[in-house]
Amino acid sequence: MSLLRKHWPFVVLALLPLVPLWRAVFLGEAIGPFDQILQMAPWNLDPVPGRSWDVLQADGVLQFWVWRGLVLEGWSNFDFPFWNPYQLMGTPLLANSQSGAFYPLHILFGILHIPLKAAVTLLAWIHLGLAGIGSYKLTRHLGGVKEGAVFAGAVVALSPLLVSWAPLASVITTLAWLPWLLLWTLRTAESTSWRSAIKPAAWMGACGGLMILAGHLQFAAYAFMAAVLAGALALVVRRKPEVSVLASAPSLVLGLVLAGCLSAPQLLPVLSFSKNSHRGGAASEEGYQAYLGGALKPFEALGTAFPAVSGLPGQSFVTEEGASPAFWPAYVKRGANFAESALAIGPLALVLLFFGWRRRKEAGHWVIASGALLGLAIAFGTPLNRLLYFGLPGWSSTGSPGRAICLFVFCAAVLAGLMWPKAEESAPKLWPGICGAAALLMLSIVIPITQATSFGSWIPEFDPSGIITSTALEAAPLASLAAAAACGALWLIHKGRSRDALIAAIACQILIFGPSTLLTSKTVFQKTESDPQVRIAAVNADWHLLTPADAIYPPNTAAATGLRDVAGYDSLLHKETVEHLKAINGRDPAPEANGNIMHIKPGFDAQLLADSGVSKVLSQRPIQGLIANKSTPYY
Repeated sequence: MSLLRKHWPFVVLALLPLVPLWRAVFLGEAIGPFDQILQMAPWNLDPVPGRSWDVLQADGVLQFWVWRGLVLEGWSNFDFPFWNPYQLMGTPLLANSQSGAFYPLHILFGILHIPLKAAVTLLAWIHLGLAGIGSYKLTRHLGGVKEGAVFAGAVVALSPLLVSWAPLASVITTLAWLPWLLLWTLRTAESTSWRSAIKPAAWMGACGGLMILAGHLQFAAYAFMAAVLAGALALVVRRKPEVSVLASAPSLVLGLVLAGCLSAPQLLPVLSFSKNSHRGGAASEEGYQAYLGGALKPFEALGTAFPAVSGLPGQSFVTEEGASPAFWPAYVKRGANFAESALAIGPLALVLLFFGWRRRKEAGHWVIASGALLGLAIAFGTPLNRLLYFGLPGWSSTGSPGRAICLFVFCAAVLAGLMWPKAEESAPKLWPGICGAAALLMLSIVIPITQATSFGSWIPEFDPSGIITSTALEAAPLASLAAAAACGALWLIHKGRSRDALIAAIACQILIFGPSTLLTSKTVFQKTESDPQVRIAAVNADWHLLTPADAIYPPNTAAATGLRDVAGYDSLLHKETVEHLKAINGRDPAPEANGNIMHIKPGFDAQLLADSGVSKVLSQRPIQGLIANKSTPYY
């Protein structure tokens, strides 16, 4: 029991991920909205009642389930998972980066023959826990009390950001190492001699290398930007006067070099393959404007305290025409998605930041604050994005700049934890904090309702005001409970009952997102043995942002079921593959909604398809002029 009392923060933060993962852990369900895909042909299963289409969450099923399965299968047979033979007439698996083929835990789980569904759940649990414990350690390193540090870890581990990205496994696997990278960067920067700098620099390199091996290079790039900024500021705003800049500055560089060396077996093939990417090309002003379109808009910040006011993943808005996604920013900004705008940290964290920051300003706080400000500056489309887009090679091929909010969420959580009062400090004033929490609740509900008619839509002749108003009103009860928990935590802090306040604070974080928001499914794809000489072509016309497509074997599901498909869906596509599919289709093989999806569309060239090794065409509708014979053996 004494050991438990001593290490209780680690136990709490290791168990907290069970809240969002409870259906996967205790009911054996799979992480990801498989029901959204299995309602398509050839399965045609009924969708889960009340759950709406989420195009980004669907990628967890279409991409990451397939990639994790291939990587684990490869390592279970002691085969390097270099190649995906099932999609796009064969395509690199290692060099797509997000497969995480050389990530140590993937190798270990494969060798141990852990089943795919259990492995995905266990990996999510481990990395949510790692993110929370890393945030705790970082907060403690900067002088935070235990309760405040545990609160910082809880904000991160239960954050809408990480939970909503959980089905897209490379994201949380990458971000789990962000607080650890910052921690060892600061420790390296605070070294007093060459000897003392070696250990933290080595750990810095290890965390950075694991982050790159985890696979999502855009999120890893944001993390390294924050680490470089924090390291540089730590050298200038030194908390310890005995710090040796001559020792720590080169050690920081050494840590970055070690990270590159450790990740080189995976990173170098990715960089080599990316030179032939279909998304490659010179940065242009037109491309920059398109890239900037993914930046967050001010209305997407309305859910910073209570994310439910903007609608949650899978939540439906039901009308006479049917169920539509309740996440209303998707109707206002084309391509908006909950996960890519999930900057929510909750009302208590915001109150602590506002009132605590004015009460105590320390050097280490400014270092962490720089990361939060950097994330906001990139995410909301400031001119800093122009420097990145035109200045960094390859940056023009990255995804939405809004994803930089990951830096805000992690750094703001740590700052909020640092604002937790220390035992020797006088009790903070109670009523300003409670009034702040109440004001956040009121503004979060009232602003969407009163301004609903002012939001236009990118959808012609569509008025989103009904969905906006309905979603905000539906969120009010849960948001009120979260605000009450925040006020309770503030009252307990004021009374000096810090441990009890932490319980209320964690309850607040659970309530802002809810324990049932992570999309899980009872049914998954069943893989069967198939003839490796048979290659199929599933004929599909389109893909949609807000509604499921009328598709048969949607992209990459062939791989999940053991079939070989001429088309597919990947984060990195060889430009010659795209050109070949364009020739088969006589037009762009990608749907307008997603440039990484490659379809075989109606009107394809049958002979070119046959020349590509296709021996079976699958279509939900008759294909005019297609006759089975020796030269075009379709049926």
